Amino acid sequence: MRAISHGRHVDRRRCLTQRASAPASPRLIPLDTADGDRANCGGSPRAAGRACKQDIRPERGQALGTIIDLHTHTDVGSYDSRTTHADIARHRELVPALDGVALTEHSKRWTEAAIAELPPDVLVFNEREYDFHHGHIIVLGAPELRRGINVHQLREHVLAHGGLMILAHPFRFYPSSLSLLYPAWHEPGKWPPERLAGHLLFDVVDAVEAWNYRALPAQNELAEACAHIRGLPIVAGSDSHAPEDIGHYATEFEDDIRTTAEMMAAIRAGRCRPVELTADGTYRPPVRTSEFLLARASE
Repeated sequence: MRAISHGRHVDRRRCLTQRASAPASPRLIPLDTADGDRANCGGSPRAAGRACKQDIRPERGQALGTIIDLHTHTDVGSYDSRTTHADIARHRELVPALDGVALTEHSKRWTEAAIAELPPDVLVFNEREYDFHHGHIIVLGAPELRRGINVHQLREHVLAHGGLMILAHPFRFYPSSLSLLYPAWHEPGKWPPERLAGHLLFDVVDAVEAWNYRALPAQNELAEACAHIRGLPIVAGSDSHAPEDIGHYATEFEDDIRTTAEMMAAIRAGRCRPVELTADGTYRPPVRTSEFLLARASE
């Protein structure tokens, strides 16, 4: 396999947990393995993930899938991160169940030389996060732009290059004056999701990072509710700024993702879902408790 830098082809075998054939709709198959499979995964989280990856083979005709942390930062391009190039090189040792990471640096992408120095079995996507005073946006599949642009200029640029924009952690710090989308204070619950989903940033993105490891569960559920209201696909990422946080939230794709183009197509089609890392080293969907999401799940 070769590492991916903005869509480089990768030839690698992925041995994920056993799954049923993907249905025609964009509904995802369960992550859980059979009890016998789970018993072969060892005791510790790392051992569990490694055994499941190596020992379980999907039967012929069954769907492959990929789990990617769509939001990671390193000291290569983010001043506030202590994750290093070496940490990314060994991310499969840190979280064996995680297939790959998207590098979403604040200030600059990794150079091609830095990507080439990674081991050949490390799957990375070299992308960017852009910070605006009213929100943060992750961009996939478009050339890097200088800082100082506004969100509408970014949108025009991304559309011109066939890229994809993800609204990152929209309700982190909400409700408080630290919230980027809604800094003006109002009592929690005073504004329903239908009103909050009217923010202009939801108009210019293609998907929403509904689950972010650095946001509170209630903030993540609110982000997911707003995404559903706006009809936008939902994804997840750790927003890691330290190696121990890599992969705590990630996005599971129904497809075997090898390029940025494949990843963007799967997100647009809704062929993905948020997952969280469990104590035994496997992934599962996050637990939802909000009335809005529980009511929607029962429909």
